[in-house]
Amino acid sequence: MNHKLLLLPTACVGLGLAGWRVAGDQVAFGPSDGTTVTKTFSNEFEMELDDFSMIVGGQDIGAMLGTPEMNISSSSEITFTDEYGGVADGRPSKLTRTFGDLSSEVVAAFEMMGESQEDGSEMSSPMEGIAVVFTWNEESDDFDVAFAEDSEGDDALLEGLTEDTDLRQLLPAGEVEVDATWDFSPKILQGLLLPGGDLSWETEDMPDADMAEFEEMFSEFTDEAMSLGEGLMDGTGTATYRGTREIDGRQVAVIGLEVEIGSSADFSRLLTNIAERALEQEDVPDDAEVDIQTADVSLDVEAEGELLWDLATGTPLSLTMSGDFDVALDVSVTAAGDGEEMDFEASVAMSGPFTSSLTTSR
Repeated sequence: MNHKLLLLPTACVGLGLAGWRVAGDQVAFGPSDGTTVTKTFSNEFEMELDDFSMIVGGQDIGAMLGTPEMNISSSSEITFTDEYGGVADGRPSKLTRTFGDLSSEVVAAFEMMGESQEDGSEMSSPMEGIAVVFTWNEESDDFDVAFAEDSEGDDALLEGLTEDTDLRQLLPAGEVEVDATWDFSPKILQGLLLPGGDLSWETEDMPDADMAEFEEMFSEFTDEAMSLGEGLMDGTGTATYRGTREIDGRQVAVIGLEVEIGSSADFSRLLTNIAERALEQEDVPDDAEVDIQTADVSLDVEAEGELLWDLATGTPLSLTMSGDFDVALDVSVTAAGDGEEMDFEASVAMSGPFTSSLTTSR
């Protein structure tokens, strides 16, 4: 028998296998025109005071008073419905967002030298019940934002809104196989904490006149504060494809998420600008001055979670994210007024757990 002839089919099979690969899954954003998804973002965090020091005029006030006990907890729930008007280049061509229930609450408990106090504050948003339209503008390479035909409001409410609440940054660039990994920006956490952008939250405990005065004084610093907050989200994000799963009859892609943040930012210029604005008020002495030398904020976060992506509609089905964070502030200030000058130094360190989630319905 000619052994060379026997090797021929084997070689052909080998060549065929060499040119063949297992196709990966396509996990992409792609809702069809008219797709409607209701999204609910929920956030909870709790932090306790770990360390505290205060030096005023060279005296260690913190050592004299002892370390206080402080606990701050916060919860928020943000619901809105998105209707997609087509997709191009991995983003909506048009999106109509109708805001539903918007609520947020902060509770702070404080105890020092046997005295305790607890305060709570509920917040609401004027965007509740309002519908807005995001339309892609090719010239500006950004979305134009306007009130929908059946909604109206102050145009200033539109300035801080953002379109992407679909977590598209977490998706792979192309086809993906099980156990494949890729990087994403941990700034996605800011999108989870502030879904939809700046919703112009208002505290229900502050009288309307005081709220209007507060907004007039400090609203100009919102963009700078948001930028500094985004800068604190510096770190690494790693996504891992876990394959597909069937949930309630839907085939979904499963993506594991890990986030690690270790960053710091200088808030001294922002606080200096705010202080200078506050000193312009009529009831402040003419010779009052505030010099903020340092205002350093550091943030450390470790978190993990899971994104479930609806393959049929090309939109997120759900997301869960949980972890722990540490935040610290070190500030030094010189204040002057009425012919006197005082140096002030303080440091505060707090830590605690947090959870963020997205649930959807169609």
